[in-house]
Amino acid sequence: MTQISKIAFFLGLMALLFAGAVQNSGWLALGPRTSPRAQNGAATPAPADPAPPATIHVSHAGFGVVELEPDRNAQYQTDIEIDGTSLRAMVDTGATFVTLTAEDARHLNIEPPASAYDIPVQTANGASKAARVSLREIRVNDITIRDVDALVAPPGALNITLLGMSFLKKLEGFQVADGRFVMKQ
Repeated sequence: MTQISKIAFFLGLMALLFAGAVQNSGWLALGPRTSPRAQNGAATPAPADPAPPATIHVSHAGFGVVELEPDRNAQYQTDIEIDGTSLRAMVDTGATFVTLTAEDARHLNIEPPASAYDIPVQTANGASKAARVSLREIRVNDITIRDVDALVAPPGALNITLLGMSFLKKLEGFQVADGRFVMKQ
């Protein structure tokens, strides 16, 4: 084996070991990945009988780390702030966008015209169309993300706002560890 071949082999081996270590670390790589469900702009509603609020645990080991406990339905709900207004939301990695309930959108003074409801979405109540909006800022405890694309669901389509991938993909990472949903900025 020539010296160049040995170096190439060593670098390739190191790349494989590094890739395996990253994959096994639990942190999700946040790139241009989408699932078939995410490509359709799907929004998943919360159960009809909402569970009691989950406890928020903030790690002070580093700035911008938030841990959420699951509720009794194994869902992760939390209080969030959108443009300075407090709302309740459920983390939904299957939702392409942050999706506001019609009621929460009104609370934020966001009232798209009927003609803006042109984004097809699928909810438990069936197929519908949502309106695309842009949110200046979403805050979850120590984490602040700016300029987030979102949707407004039509009235009755959702019973809780969804914290979807348009927010989550802007984080450094997120994972489920020891049953908790951990977000890192």
